[in-house]
Amino acid sequence: MREPYLGGGQPDTDHYGGMFLGQGIISPEKGVWAMLASPRVSTHNQGFYDKDMPRHSSLSYVTIREDGFMAVEAEAEGEFWTVPLELQGDRLELNAWTHFGGKVAVEVCDEQGKPIAGYSLAEALPLSGDCLFEQAAFQGHSDLAALKGRSVRLHFRLTRARLYSFRSV
Repeated sequence: MREPYLGGGQPDTDHYGGMFLGQGIISPEKGVWAMLASPRVSTHNQGFYDKDMPRHSSLSYVTIREDGFMAVEAEAEGEFWTVPLELQGDRLELNAWTHFGGKVAVEVCDEQGKPIAGYSLAEALPLSGDCLFEQAAFQGHSDLAALKGRSVRLHFRLTRARLYSFRSV
């Protein structure tokens, strides 16, 4: 089981039980989302009837990688296919992160899941490291213009990696 991104805090601390997040997410720099958080120091209405409850508060600045709230992860190896989708752009960008020795590869398939020539896993150039919307590439090209507007399925193969998101631009 994963640890919560923002834990509820330990007993006898100011943030025991939960966090309140401010409204909205801002992007202070490329690839980073930020929000304000304040510890929950009581139940939702405890302050109204518990007049002896200490009155104090704090405000924290919390950051997370863009699209980082959830990911498809393979601790060793794994793969998945998307449902059919229409490619809207000329290139495919991946937001991913890999452990040392990890990689993410993608192939473009027809609606039945058969690889399209020139876009197979054998021709894919895997990405590794911290990849914030890096362009997927294949041997000899990275342009998907020939597939623009076509309904395809993407087949991802992950090795010790997380895939947060992808986009066709």
